[in-house]
Amino acid sequence: MIVERIQIESFGRWKHQTWELGRGSTLFYGENEAGKSTILSFIESVLFGFQTDPSTRSGGSLLIRKDGVQWYIERRQGRTKSGELRVTKNGRPSDREELLDGLTKTGFRRLYRMDLDQLQNMEDIPEDELNHLLIDTSFTAAAPLLEEDRRASQQAQALYNPRGRKTEVHQLLEQIQQLEKQRRTKERELDDYRHVRDRLEEAENDIDQLQHEVREVEKSEKQEEKLSKLKEPVLRLEALKEMGLREPSLPPQTEEKVQHLEKQLQDLEEELKKIQAAEPPVTEDPSSNLQAVDAVLEEGSEAVTKEQELDYFEEKRNALQMEKERVRETIPEDVPVSMELTPAQKEKWERLLEQEESNYFNEREQPASVPKLSRTGMAVFFLPFLLSAVLLYQQQLTAFFFLLITGLAMIPFRRRLFSSGIEAGVQRPDWVRWRADLDEWAADMGLPPGKTTASYRDILYQSSRLQEIEEELQRVQEKANKLERTLSAFYARAESLLPEQSHTTASGWVRLLQKEQKRLHAELRQWEEKQWVESRTAQVKQKLEQLTEERENWFRKAGVSNWASFWEKAAASRQDRERWEEAVLLEQQMAAVVPDKEEREQLRAVLADGNEEKTEETETRDALFAKRDKLLEEKAGLLRRLEGLERDGTYEELSRKYTHLQEELKSRMRRWAVLRAEQEMTARIRLTYEQDRQPKVLEDASERFRRMTDGVYQRLLLEPGSSAITAEREDGAVFTAGSLSRGTKELLYTAFRMAAAGYSRPFPLLLDEAMVNMDRRRRDALWKELSQYPLQQVFFTCHEHLAQEWEAHMDGRMYTL
Repeated sequence: MIVERIQIESFGRWKHQTWELGRGSTLFYGENEAGKSTILSFIESVLFGFQTDPSTRSGGSLLIRKDGVQWYIERRQGRTKSGELRVTKNGRPSDREELLDGLTKTGFRRLYRMDLDQLQNMEDIPEDELNHLLIDTSFTAAAPLLEEDRRASQQAQALYNPRGRKTEVHQLLEQIQQLEKQRRTKERELDDYRHVRDRLEEAENDIDQLQHEVREVEKSEKQEEKLSKLKEPVLRLEALKEMGLREPSLPPQTEEKVQHLEKQLQDLEEELKKIQAAEPPVTEDPSSNLQAVDAVLEEGSEAVTKEQELDYFEEKRNALQMEKERVRETIPEDVPVSMELTPAQKEKWERLLEQEESNYFNEREQPASVPKLSRTGMAVFFLPFLLSAVLLYQQQLTAFFFLLITGLAMIPFRRRLFSSGIEAGVQRPDWVRWRADLDEWAADMGLPPGKTTASYRDILYQSSRLQEIEEELQRVQEKANKLERTLSAFYARAESLLPEQSHTTASGWVRLLQKEQKRLHAELRQWEEKQWVESRTAQVKQKLEQLTEERENWFRKAGVSNWASFWEKAAASRQDRERWEEAVLLEQQMAAVVPDKEEREQLRAVLADGNEEKTEETETRDALFAKRDKLLEEKAGLLRRLEGLERDGTYEELSRKYTHLQEELKSRMRRWAVLRAEQEMTARIRLTYEQDRQPKVLEDASERFRRMTDGVYQRLLLEPGSSAITAEREDGAVFTAGSLSRGTKELLYTAFRMAAAGYSRPFPLLLDEAMVNMDRRRRDALWKELSQYPLQQVFFTCHEHLAQEWEAHMDGRMYTL
């Protein structure tokens, strides 16, 4: 048998994985937790059933080739934990038993699955258990027969053992003996038991009869009680009928409702008089006038502000006019009032100023040529500044500020001092040319010649300032005109609202408008009050009409036309209602006492006839109860006596149980006989198996053990009738299996497993870390033996050196997980 393919859809960590296996050897190599043991468990689970949680939905298949036939075995978890199995043989449905030839899960683990745990058990296992393990391994092919033999032996021992006292047969015999004693005792008590049963039956009949009589008496007493409770309501109801019982003609609470209606009518009439008397005299709505005043008042605050602005601009215009006159007086009469420099004139003026500065600089560079008068001027110019520094040091602040201001005031006269010095000194050519150019520029501007640049600058400044004042005056006048127009419009709107009033200022008009606004607000409140009065008057009149109509409806219901007749009719209706409601209450009371209407009418008829005397049975009530209590006490005593007689069961029950136990004893003995026969047959079959099969397995295991130990141990021995396996060494020494070293025990166990597997159903050998604890010499011997082994082998390991050794000794396919 060859496993050609392993396909896992879901099992543990593996999902949708497929591995193709070689015909000889296959290795699954990977680190711990890589899933090697999971693959091994999957193979076993597909063959014999899943043990995982059904929620994992495990599933997968194996493709197997056996005797040239292709087998497909698939298992999936669904409704069952073990999973639903499907087996096909060359594509046609088949069953697992035909594929496995009766191989069980126990036989699979003992023979074809070899792992580290099994080999590690060799170290501490007792010698007798080790011998049984090795012998059972040689019988693995007959495992179902051996398991059946053990089961039959255990069941037979549980059923019957001549030396035992707790088997099922012994327990049944003890129960039968006890029942026999109870039966004999019951036979003696049987006469007394029958007498008690007969008397108990008579007492129960008497009690039943008394119970019937008591019920009749209780029924009579209940009827009398009901008559007693019904008597007063019935008599009162008859009295009401004699007084004239009839339904009321008017609804409930008619008088209260009509009185409340009349009170509403009076209140509304009083309210109508008060409202009409308090109506304000206003005749029209002042809302539109008030809105107009509000709108103008909103402009009033802005108008007051503009009026203040106008006053400011008037003052500013006067100030500008005065400044204009002052500036005009500073300009010489022969100079034009309005001057404006052309670009060429402006450029020439700036060039003359620069040339003047240059001449001054040249004069300073040649101090010897500077006239004495100019040096004197310089001294006079800087003297105030020197004196102010001295006074500041001496903390004379008043004098300091006076001299400082004097020095600053002399700055405009600096050039004039220098120029006077120049005029008094030597007339240089550059100054002559500059003077001619300056006079030419003055003539072009219409200014008198022969003046200094400071004079011309002052004339130009004052002329420019005069033009600025003129422009500012024009702007102020335009703003003032605009404000005057705005104020005039406000005055006109205010005067239109108050034609009889007059004022010359915006603030005055605002005060007049505020007074008018207050008056209109008061008038508006009166108008709103008038509107409410009119609305409320209409509502009250409408309500009065409704209530008057409602009063007429009441008159129509009563069939009267005036208040006097209505109140008389209402009083009569109230009296009828009181009697009617009392009658209804009496009927409800009688229904509560006797819910059944037919019974209630019968009892009312009895009361009407006056026949309500007590019956004779009522007079015997106490005697009946006393007799019943006496019988009940007697019955209780009989029941206690009967219970004592029946405590261990009745005679019939004991007899039935006695017969049942005898039949059960016969059945158990028949079962025991069958099991003993099975044991004898199994023993004969096992003897035949030991004589035919076991020597071959022992011989094959002995040869494999010799090769794996390199001839150190020559053969294995098992004496007839003995269960002890011994190993004979090459020097003739004999060792029991338990005295061998751990590594040698592992080789011995492996040799038996390989020999037994070879003589059993051919199935791949699965080895999971089987060589981990072996030394290199033993591993090499085992690799050599496995390389010549005829069955397919699948190895699982996480050790790199074992993977390398597999590659060196075996020929097959390797998967790295």
